[in-house]
Amino acid sequence: MVAGSNPATPTTNLASNPPVFDGHFPKSVNKPDKKVVNTNESAAALLNDLHTVQLNSGLSDRSLAKKIGVSHVYLSYIKSGRRNVTPAFTRKVLAALPELSSCLPKDLNFSHHVFAYITVENMKRRIRHNIIDQIEDLIISKQVEGKTPATLAFYRDNLRRFTWWLNENSISLDVKKMEVRHLRAFLYYIQTTPKRWQIGSISSNHLPSLATVDAYWRVLQALFSWLVREEVIKPEDNPVKKLSRPKVAERVVQDIPLKLIKKALLTFDENTLIGARNRAILLMLLDTGMRLSECADLNLPDIDLGSGIITVWGKGNKQRLVCIGKTAKRSLRAYFRIRGLNTTQKVWIKEDGKPMTKSGIQSVVRRLRKLGGNIRWSPHTFRNTFSMNYLRQGGDPFTLQILGGWKDLDMPRHYCAALRVEDAFRVHRKASPADNLGV
Repeated sequence: MVAGSNPATPTTNLASNPPVFDGHFPKSVNKPDKKVVNTNESAAALLNDLHTVQLNSGLSDRSLAKKIGVSHVYLSYIKSGRRNVTPAFTRKVLAALPELSSCLPKDLNFSHHVFAYITVENMKRRIRHNIIDQIEDLIISKQVEGKTPATLAFYRDNLRRFTWWLNENSISLDVKKMEVRHLRAFLYYIQTTPKRWQIGSISSNHLPSLATVDAYWRVLQALFSWLVREEVIKPEDNPVKKLSRPKVAERVVQDIPLKLIKKALLTFDENTLIGARNRAILLMLLDTGMRLSECADLNLPDIDLGSGIITVWGKGNKQRLVCIGKTAKRSLRAYFRIRGLNTTQKVWIKEDGKPMTKSGIQSVVRRLRKLGGNIRWSPHTFRNTFSMNYLRQGGDPFTLQILGGWKDLDMPRHYCAALRVEDAFRVHRKASPADNLGV
């Protein structure tokens, strides 16, 4: 997984609910059109098929109305039954089908004769290099490679947002027609647009960080590199090659002072399930530096309390071993005594006995921001705290790489650089030019 916000995919929320028909249309507010197409059943079939097209193409009501050539309000009246389906509306839908059908899955079946055109005729002339088909093939390829469900969801959701944006801007879905200006405009939309995707997601209501924009760049880079490898497009036609990668600023590593963590531990009552659990979670994060997902996915058989060795399933579904010291083991034993036997194998449970989710553990940590300290309370900051204090106490970057589950030494070196800054500050306190003025 990569950094960056990951709100719900817009395609699941854009289309309004499908119209429900009981065989009769409600009376129109105005005088109804006398030229009703065929029968009410035929109109219902057309509207239900239109709804299917909308859901599968990821179009909002406003975008669908634009493609059909009617107003957004008129389409909403048609779908709600406040206006009747007329031959003129049916002809507009028929005229829009070639463009609409270019981004539909191949296995859709329709009941109305207008949409039978998609199934029988237009599918024969589908865009051969439709990006939606290519994305589906990419996801399958990633799954065969053994990518985790979280990674697959990340690719799928972000690329669906890309196709949604293409549809919103009436850009061809043929990958061979994609240009660098299209990709650049997409990243510009992400970087400068609050309330993105029209889905009301909290994370997309605000302008994103450059790390989020970079995440989308990497997803596009993965897609088009894969298209080159699959020989769908030529290497010289890869638009990402001409698209500069967003430059993400390197931030100073932030860790939580140990005295603040000690203060946080004292806020939990170790004689209650929730208090003992929360205390054990904090000590586990501090003593192992495990990631949030790794902590949430722990099962009881993964922990050997006698030796303090814990089996962790890390990023990329890789297994590694970490260890905890006496303090963390003592806290885990206290939690297990209160927890007792439970039907779930998950280590962390709620009061009702159900497993805690990642967001639940995240909330436990985030609530500690009331303790102050001008720091970010998060599971990842605990990972920073583990790494920094491991090195402060004499650990080396090579063993830190093993314990932290990094594939290379980039992150351990990053922490070493942060410690060199601390060393420089320590020397400065003694050698401060201003202090040595004697003023």
